[in-house]
Amino acid sequence: MQNYDEMARSYDLQYGEEQEAKFRAALKHIKLEDGCVVLDLGSGTGLLIPHILESVGFLVELDISMGMLRKAREKFPDHPCVDFVHADADYAPFRNGSFDAVFAITLLQNMPNPTQTLREAARLSKGGAALAVTGLKKTFNLKCFLKILNSAGLREKILITNDRIKDYIAVTTSGS
Repeated sequence: MQNYDEMARSYDLQYGEEQEAKFRAALKHIKLEDGCVVLDLGSGTGLLIPHILESVGFLVELDISMGMLRKAREKFPDHPCVDFVHADADYAPFRNGSFDAVFAITLLQNMPNPTQTLREAARLSKGGAALAVTGLKKTFNLKCFLKILNSAGLREKILITNDRIKDYIAVTTSGS
């Protein structure tokens, strides 16, 4: 995590446009209801926040990197509808079915067991909730990415394989 703590200051400049493209692509296929509670798993510097904040009731930004969370908190200090949680994405401190939608963008390639990470995302989501998941193409081939989704009990509804985006993007639902 030290690497992410150190890169937090420059992360938005280095990767912001790339991340924004992923968010826009996924959000075209997700309807966020007014008042819904959303989890951004592996949230980094909070780049997703401005894309969904007006559409949701409450947003939880969870990351294991304190540096990334600090940067996110600087952008949205004391916002009543955003909470920042320092935790491991594989062991999130929430009850089953706590979230109406879960985003796991640019997360899986950093996790020791991506299937476990997605099982945790599914556990945290309400039955039928949307989960937006990305898999870095240089880490996962498409067959491997789909196998991870299926092994975690997720079924892709939409699969985006845009050549200009460095990740596969799946909008899924949990089997719960």
